[in-house]
Amino acid sequence: MSTLDQSRSTNQSDADWLSSKEATELLGVKAATLYTYVSRGLVRRVPAPEGRGSRYSRADLVRLRDRKDSRGGHRAVAGDAMRWGQPVIDTEVGGITDGGPVYRGRLATTLAENGVPFEEVVDLLLGVEHAPWDLFGGGTLRERRGGQSSGLLDRMLGAMTAAGADDAHRHIPGREIPRVRRILTLLASAVPGIENAPRPALDTALTLLADHGLNASTFAARVAASTGADLYACVVAGLATLSGPRHGGAGARVEALLEECQRRGAAVTLRERLARGEALPGFGHPLYPEGDPRCAQLLAMATDVGGESPIVRAASDLAAAAGDAGYQAPNVDLGLVAAAAALGLEEGGSLGLFAVGRAAGWMAHALEQQAAGFLLRPRVRYVGPPVASPPEAPGE
Repeated sequence: MSTLDQSRSTNQSDADWLSSKEATELLGVKAATLYTYVSRGLVRRVPAPEGRGSRYSRADLVRLRDRKDSRGGHRAVAGDAMRWGQPVIDTEVGGITDGGPVYRGRLATTLAENGVPFEEVVDLLLGVEHAPWDLFGGGTLRERRGGQSSGLLDRMLGAMTAAGADDAHRHIPGREIPRVRRILTLLASAVPGIENAPRPALDTALTLLADHGLNASTFAARVAASTGADLYACVVAGLATLSGPRHGGAGARVEALLEECQRRGAAVTLRERLARGEALPGFGHPLYPEGDPRCAQLLAMATDVGGESPIVRAASDLAAAAGDAGYQAPNVDLGLVAAAAALGLEEGGSLGLFAVGRAAGWMAHALEQQAAGFLLRPRVRYVGPPVASPPEAPGE
């Protein structure tokens, strides 16, 4: 679940933010190009203090200008590709459009709207003909879940490690599809209360999170797969990457924000946070400058299913207050926290939903990478100190 922080940092004054005219003059580009940089996450944007237009980070603009001046050609393209830049891997699994993620030609939002079961979405991502199977089938969830004292991701990582060790055939091709289903069932069993959630609503959440391009955890899973690692190890790579605060930690920050909104009111919380220059997690996304379509669908579902939940109400109120203030649109992190609350999951349940849903994408990408048969091995460009010359031999 990754969130780009496009808000003002606490150590930046108004002088550090430029108007659109000033920004385009500094870069020497047209306004459309500036907006492209913003959508790619290269330049942060905030609402103007007077409420009209936007302001752009001077530091980001200068950094971008200097990089353009100092580098050119393929090196600049390669550097940008690692920072929300140009595509670097061809895939048939899925991509990202203005309307949200697409899975093998099907918009995720349409799949969710039509009530397609998550199990069918998984088979779609895998590119196989759908055969009925049950995410919660095979054993008692409580028996498989294990101890509740450990963290959710720790339980998932432990389940994957143990399952991989128990699968003597994990390196043998031809059994991948049953293995994918078993892995997803094990991951779901680690999320307390998920088996009691209403299935249509749960399917909506899992479907919208199943894949989202080459995000950090999916890239990690593909790198592992390119080495020949088995599916369990690929999922472990994804989970380990998800554990980082800049990826899976986004949900916890949104939960804290919504708790504040419940105590003090959404409008007050928004106004005071922005006045202090603090980050507002759950808002803004470099790939969706006009708003994340997944969030809108998740908030609508959460309102329908659990509109009386204080967290759902706080999320809806905050989204409305941000819209009235001209702030960035909410992203999937806000919608996912609201969805988890509506589904009756415990605190941190949004991370569980994310992990179960996205694991489907991890494995689809992993299998595609294994079939491609090449090692993912980017090269570095050394920018450290010059190589020291060997000392001269003493003269005679």
